[in-house]
Amino acid sequence: MAKVVAFTAESVGVKFAETAPDEGWADPPIVGIDDGRILGDLMQVAERIYREQFPSLMEQIGLAQIKESEVRRFTLRLEPQEGNALQLRVDGEPRTLYLVNADGRGYALRRASVTGKGEISVSKVPLWQGRLGDLDFTFGYGEGQIGGRDALLVLTEKDEGGGALTIRIRPTDEKKVDA
Repeated sequence: MAKVVAFTAESVGVKFAETAPDEGWADPPIVGIDDGRILGDLMQVAERIYREQFPSLMEQIGLAQIKESEVRRFTLRLEPQEGNALQLRVDGEPRTLYLVNADGRGYALRRASVTGKGEISVSKVPLWQGRLGDLDFTFGYGEGQIGGRDALLVLTEKDEGGGALTIRIRPTDEKKVDA
């Protein structure tokens, strides 16, 4: 079975590492980092964070056990690995996250939680097995629909250590040619 997961953040909650004002926040609030750069609004940064946490979110929703298409809720809680402020890797460096207030000052975040939904589309793609000539190289392949789009799957076994899965999905804007 092939599974396509689309996560959508619906709400974000934060706790500050320091005393912060109750007013003066944009809607949605703007997120900056400790070198003065702006990363975007809070929802954009939340989406970036959950994309980086994709494997743990797949475990949280129990993706391996899902057999049919469905929607599952998720909550991603973020706390600092060390210290008092929440950090995110930006350009390979850990950077402290701040919400920027109308007074122009950034207020460091202590915790954040993102809640939302994961829409799981399950597709069954029949596979056939083949062998490449006289070589000791077997493969599996199949065609079907994944996420509502035509797809080709190819599985190869490289050695005892594992193999590879290649999925080619037909672009949605593919031009059709009349014959």
